[in-house]
Amino acid sequence: MIDHEVRTHALISASRIQRASLCPGSVLAEEAMPPEPSSPAAMRGTIIHELSEHLLAGRELPEGADPELVEVAQTYVKALDDFTQNIKREYIELSVTDALKTIHPALGGTADYVGTGGGEIIVADLKTGRVNVDPEWNPQLMTYALGAAIHLKAPPTVNVRLAIYQPEAGGWKQWTCGYQDLMDWKDKLYDIAQAATKPDAIKVASEDACKYCRARSVCPVLRATAVTVAKAEFQAIGAATVEDAKLCQVFAESVLEKAVEQLKEKPDSIPGWKLREGRRMTKWTDHKMAEAMLTDRREAWELKSVSAVQKLGIDIPAGLMTESRAAPSLVREK
Repeated sequence: MIDHEVRTHALISASRIQRASLCPGSVLAEEAMPPEPSSPAAMRGTIIHELSEHLLAGRELPEGADPELVEVAQTYVKALDDFTQNIKREYIELSVTDALKTIHPALGGTADYVGTGGGEIIVADLKTGRVNVDPEWNPQLMTYALGAAIHLKAPPTVNVRLAIYQPEAGGWKQWTCGYQDLMDWKDKLYDIAQAATKPDAIKVASEDACKYCRARSVCPVLRATAVTVAKAEFQAIGAATVEDAKLCQVFAESVLEKAVEQLKEKPDSIPGWKLREGRRMTKWTDHKMAEAMLTDRREAWELKSVSAVQKLGIDIPAGLMTESRAAPSLVREK
């Protein structure tokens, strides 16, 4: 099993192709930055991927696995079963790095799922976020599919299905293309990699390019663009104005995130500001056991949340709930 937390990425992994195409300079800029700690959303996604891998491989799930995350993984596996019935061979976590390096040495990636059979290749990717991701001409999936086609020596007659399973945004979504589409993407991919590996690669600020870039807090182009936009006057709000505002929002959020990190390490380093501890959150570790325990207290179970049940004065066994805290927030010192 691949350890999703520690596996190494190519300089331009498939997941970074979109950003590299929008802002070639982001690739080397990110490489100069220290690793960022995983966010709760990223950690959740990693766990779901690992649980899915266990299920697809027919292995027992880790002891104490979160039932909610197990359920998400199970729905992904069921979707694969439902939509890949003609597949004869499956590859789970298929590395296509060696294949992609034949195009450009900076490229690489690992596909969640690749299936072959019936004259087609299916490349499926599990997305655990809420923002809708479209498989049509999706740069990440196109890169995985191209790498898989090279790795598996697919014939020019092969049909290519690109699929995304996103439980919180539409479920299973797929789009079909042909072998020649992959060859056309091969040429574009080479151009993207060439542009992104130049020492003087151009930087271009945009919401899509900057939002998740690790170098956003120190990028002079993002800062200069946001400052210019903030100074501009406008009479009416249109699409361009909204896009400008979203870019400023990305810059502002990157500054605030950096401030939180700085105050964690040096609490007195920003005069007049401090961190407020995130609110305490509780949730059930086992919904079925909780419901069984509250069978005689229907009014309690209908409240659903742990905190609401606790307010009724009902003792909840420690093993039936888990506690965590939201991220700390910036507040002014009084």
